[in-house]
Amino acid sequence: MAFQRTSSSSTSTFIVMTFALLVASQLAAGQTTAAVEGAATEAASGGGPPPRPLLKLKKPSPRLLRPPPRPRPPPNPRPPPRRSPSPFPPPLPRPPTHSKTDKPPPPRPQPPPPTPKPPRPPVSSPPPPPPAAIINGTGVLPGGNCPDAQELLDRHNYYRSFHSAPPLVWDESMAAAATAYAATLATQDCILRHSKVKDGENLWQENGYPRTNDKCASATRDWYIEIKYYNFDVPDPFATNWYQTQIVGHFSQLVWKGSTKLGCGYGTKEVPLRFGAKTYMGNCKIVVCRYRDFGNIPTDNSFLKNVIRNSTVVPIR
Repeated sequence: MAFQRTSSSSTSTFIVMTFALLVASQLAAGQTTAAVEGAATEAASGGGPPPRPLLKLKKPSPRLLRPPPRPRPPPNPRPPPRRSPSPFPPPLPRPPTHSKTDKPPPPRPQPPPPTPKPPRPPVSSPPPPPPAAIINGTGVLPGGNCPDAQELLDRHNYYRSFHSAPPLVWDESMAAAATAYAATLATQDCILRHSKVKDGENLWQENGYPRTNDKCASATRDWYIEIKYYNFDVPDPFATNWYQTQIVGHFSQLVWKGSTKLGCGYGTKEVPLRFGAKTYMGNCKIVVCRYRDFGNIPTDNSFLKNVIRNSTVVPIR
């Protein structure tokens, strides 16, 4: 019985000691909390130095806050330098070399030489008419009475040169016959009527008040402007131009290639000319030119050979 009491007494003693330790720890914790609160109150009131912090943390370095650098891309290869094109042509490839045992290649056949082009005919403008010859102090030529006979001849040859026709030569006997026939027509009031001679013949009439001059060269211009009615593009120039227009005969005779000689003269007469209700005394003038060999042969083949198309535009004089 004594042993059991001892055992229960020691157990009670252990429980008491354990309880005492718990109370002591709670009191110590309460004193620590009170000391901390008192220190904080004194610090807030300025009664003493502030308590030292138990742990001071360092701010992280700003370098640690930067993101890691991105890896650099590999460098691009530099483009090759550009060079200006060479002003010289590229070198020709070297011919292949043959050994002594190899036979040389057969020579290439040479191309035939180019056929030379036929030379172009020289293009030259027609020569200007020669200056008028002065005979007896005037432009009169023998056999005729036109005071500008040389100019009349020069105008004929000027127009003929555009149609591949040779120049005409003045013929004294033909000029005398043309002058006599012009005087005959003047006595008939300058009526236009062709003679029956075998020479070619052109007639021209002019009436005027006051009296017309005695020059003859202006007739050449009026004969030549009939070219505007002449058709060079037909295969039958006589039938087409002579019968359809009937106003190209003076032009065709003037440029007829087969003619070689010329003689001209004029005649005049005073005639009354009526203008409205009044009558005035003026004059008529007629110019006669004859050509040998005669032109206007009535066949298409003759016109094709003797009336040649003008090479350039003819300035009318």
